[in-house]
Amino acid sequence: MGKSLRKRIEQLELIELLRKRLFYLSATFIGIAELIDILVIEHSRYNTYINIGIAAIMAITIAVYLLKQINIPTANSIVVFVILVDVIASPFLRLDHTELSSFFLRASLVVFAIIPYASFTIGKWHGAAIGIIYYINYIVVLLLSKNNFLLDTFAVITFVTVAFSLGIYILTSRLFAALYIQKDLIKSEQNHNKLLTEERNKLEKVNESKQRLFSIISHDLKNPFNTILGFVQLIEDDINNREYEDLKRHQVFLKQSTEKAYFLLQNLLDWAQTEQNTADFNPTRFSFNDLVAQVYELVCFELGRKKIVYYNRIDGSQMVTADRNMLFSILRNLFTNAIKFTPKNGSIEISSKKGNDSFEFRISDSGIGLAETEAERLFSGNHVPSRKGTDNESGTGLGLKICKDFIDFHKGQIWVQKNPDKGLSVYFRIPQQ
Repeated sequence: MGKSLRKRIEQLELIELLRKRLFYLSATFIGIAELIDILVIEHSRYNTYINIGIAAIMAITIAVYLLKQINIPTANSIVVFVILVDVIASPFLRLDHTELSSFFLRASLVVFAIIPYASFTIGKWHGAAIGIIYYINYIVVLLLSKNNFLLDTFAVITFVTVAFSLGIYILTSRLFAALYIQKDLIKSEQNHNKLLTEERNKLEKVNESKQRLFSIISHDLKNPFNTILGFVQLIEDDINNREYEDLKRHQVFLKQSTEKAYFLLQNLLDWAQTEQNTADFNPTRFSFNDLVAQVYELVCFELGRKKIVYYNRIDGSQMVTADRNMLFSILRNLFTNAIKFTPKNGSIEISSKKGNDSFEFRISDSGIGLAETEAERLFSGNHVPSRKGTDNESGTGLGLKICKDFIDFHKGQIWVQKNPDKGLSVYFRIPQQ
């Protein structure tokens, strides 16, 4: 936050604090003054009740404000209203009193005090409205009492009331205009700071993504291609030496390494699309088991290499509505992740169930599992560093993030649960139209 913005905010806070202090001071002073008036000055029973009522209203107003049931303008409005009613009503109880003129002048002083008070603590129009109400009250009292003093001072009271009310209105108008400008400047600067923060966060995210991409390209993508180049050289040697058995074996490994490199590249493309919000989403209806079979063909070599027992509990006739390419990427990443963390001679089981408005899939493994805190973070949106697999397999950490992003495209949910014995189960649920 800049110094100028902080200074403006401090000025507004000071004005609000002043309004609060004026409310506390006025309400407390009026309440105490009414109680002292009862004890010191002899009044009729009617006036005593009025004094007690005013003191009670002041106490209740303070209590209600402290309980945060009303704001400062409302609290100050109550104070002004009570004073105004008391001041305006009192002369009508003394129309035949010999000291009506002096009493009216004292009441006028109170009114001239609450005009600036109301203008500052409530609003500029309130002070002017009180001046108008006071002047109408003066005319009515004058007509009813026919008091000579009030009649002789008609011009003076008229001029003072109009000039004072107008002067306070002009001053408070300028003050409020300055306050509105300050508020607009603060809002504008806060919006500007918010935009700067958002842009900085975007740049930090882009920079983080760029560094992560370079890390993947320089390390994770480089290794498969080094392996491919090595097998190409071995195949060339096998051809030259006519070692056809080795050629077959190396060809299988070459295919496997190429598929791994392609899978990594596909994950990078999927990740880049989700980061840039450019992924195509085209849901269609298709056989889920056919898609699982397609994914199985790509991972069966790794399943066989680690001698993992595979159980498919999916109904062959089950249909699902989803983006086929996204669901394919989700399944392949979940299969790859399960194989990675399942030891040799372990097991992987998949199952699914379809309701009236949703489709749920589960893949469960007998692998090394995760700690409770790690499991909670897995799909939280925070980056979780990739771990080595049970056969020292490496990874980029992109797979599960892609799963989460693609499930979000479907407006679905994805979560993990620790198995009772060992391993982990990953679930996802997507809505069906």
